[in-house]
Amino acid sequence: MSSYFSDRHSRTTPRAVETISPQTWAGILSLLEARVTDGSLAFGFPAECQDGGAIYGTDQVSLWDRALAEIPRLLPASEEPRDAYSPPWRPRRDEVPPTDAVLDLCVLIARNIGQPKIVGSHHTYYGHDHIRLDREEGLIRWVQEVNGLFARAGLAYEMAADGTISSLLPGPLLEAIAQTEFATGDAAADALLERAVALLSSRHADAHQDAIEKLWDAFERIKTLEAGDKKQGAETLLSASQAPDAPLFNEAVRNEFRLLTDLGNKLRIRHSETDKEPISSRRKAEYLFHRMFALLRYVLLQTDRIRRS
Repeated sequence: MSSYFSDRHSRTTPRAVETISPQTWAGILSLLEARVTDGSLAFGFPAECQDGGAIYGTDQVSLWDRALAEIPRLLPASEEPRDAYSPPWRPRRDEVPPTDAVLDLCVLIARNIGQPKIVGSHHTYYGHDHIRLDREEGLIRWVQEVNGLFARAGLAYEMAADGTISSLLPGPLLEAIAQTEFATGDAAADALLERAVALLSSRHADAHQDAIEKLWDAFERIKTLEAGDKKQGAETLLSASQAPDAPLFNEAVRNEFRLLTDLGNKLRIRHSETDKEPISSRRKAEYLFHRMFALLRYVLLQTDRIRRS
């Protein structure tokens, strides 16, 4: 698919938007309706010809019944709950569903899409063509279309080749994570670090809070990798990570160690008391995650607890 002029000659749109706008929702519906019309969704929701049972298009009633069953939040708040006597449902352009519901819809389509290919001659009596579906080609096309729309809208989400969607991490953080393979010598600490990274890239609303909690759990566990109690272990670890002839830098690392320990106790990270200040947005979580990840990565590299590529 050729790129727009602005894609090649203008500044790239930052991928920082986390909420589906009315314009983007309309664009997603337009993509989806085109795939319904051309029969791409017949892979998962086939409409069969009455004369022999060959597939000729998409069964839209089945498609939208499944969508509402699996993603109830697609139904606008202004609409009445559905029952057996309700007419077939179709999504509306004038009321945007919650972002997670829209992303779930994109994934549902990815699971049930194929590329239609006409087989045989035109069925004149019913006025349609019979088709077969190429699963791989259809999924590739859908992923490209969705990601193209996400990119131009500046959305901080990306659909993978298998049709799943993840949040995009900030560029420097993503690069650091991609280059890091943990080898702390403690399987539980490695697992906590890897889980924290996976959660931060998740699109689910509360995942950023879980990511921070897992990263701070890993931080506290890493303090016990050396002999002695936690305080002694942390001091041994810091001493082992000291850079030669860099007293100011070493003190900055110690201060960061103390500050992040303090934040873990005072923010709603390691404790859930009502007086703890919550981390109320993904942006705050990414900031804290970046700081903690950078500290841990430095200390673990200095003490040979990260595999070097």
